[in-house]
Amino acid sequence: MLSRLPQVTNGANGGGTTPEQVTVGDLTFDILVSRPESPPAGTVLMLHGFPESRASWRAVADLLRDAGYATIAPDQRGYSAGARPVGVDDYQLDELVADVIAICDALGLDTVHLVGHDWGAAVAWTVAARHPERISSLTAVSVPHPAAFAWAKSEDPEQRERSGYMEYFQIPDEPEFNLLADDAAALRMGFGDAVPGDVADQHVRVLSAPGAMTAALNWYRAQTPASEDVPVVDVPTTFVWSSGDIAIARAGAERCGEFVRGDYRFIEIPDASHWLPDEHPEAIADAILSRIGRSPATTARGDART
Repeated sequence: MLSRLPQVTNGANGGGTTPEQVTVGDLTFDILVSRPESPPAGTVLMLHGFPESRASWRAVADLLRDAGYATIAPDQRGYSAGARPVGVDDYQLDELVADVIAICDALGLDTVHLVGHDWGAAVAWTVAARHPERISSLTAVSVPHPAAFAWAKSEDPEQRERSGYMEYFQIPDEPEFNLLADDAAALRMGFGDAVPGDVADQHVRVLSAPGAMTAALNWYRAQTPASEDVPVVDVPTTFVWSSGDIAIARAGAERCGEFVRGDYRFIEIPDASHWLPDEHPEAIADAILSRIGRSPATTARGDART
């Protein structure tokens, strides 16, 4: 449960959802905290992807709060104005993982249920693999275990084609300009109808701040082959993927379970987009709640599709 709240600023006591901040070292992260009226049954930490913000978890957070869980959704490194270092190397995976643990430490959270979408899923997989003692359960959305994804990018022609944009993001300056031009028309087109307009507006506001888009793209620029060398995950895990995802092909998604030793569940949502937390918040909340209920170490390993 949430504790040590004196270290969280601009907060409120009692139930509801509030924007707050948490400082860890020299960095201050903007976070969205949702609390049920009664003491929470547990705390869920939710990590957003690119090109998004904490707002992508708003609808899911509301559903989890109604189910009795507290949630924390940070604007991650580069997305929070107070956590935007300028060096490319400041966005290596090791730094992103350390941020998650530092945020938990600052809030006095010994363990959390961890959820991640897109880039947030890549970070969440790595946190769960490296720090299993801190993670009660993992729900990864859209992006499979980094080792499964690396295999797919190498061996699956469909995934190689879908991942071509990652090479483009390595180019200095040009991607920033093109993604933000004309009120971020390219971003908005990518979201399509799956992301509500007010949520897309929040993503654009975050990424239009000085240095924010460069920082977000530095997540791509900072990674090396070692970033994909992530251990097998031992914590109870659910992976949610859509057959309509334009970024992640089936081959890597279906191989994901090979890199989980804990209880594992694979959920396929037919024909939905990449933006599952926005397009299908009920399905994502159900997957999280089902995983939380399946989390004890005594649960037998199994696979399932819905």
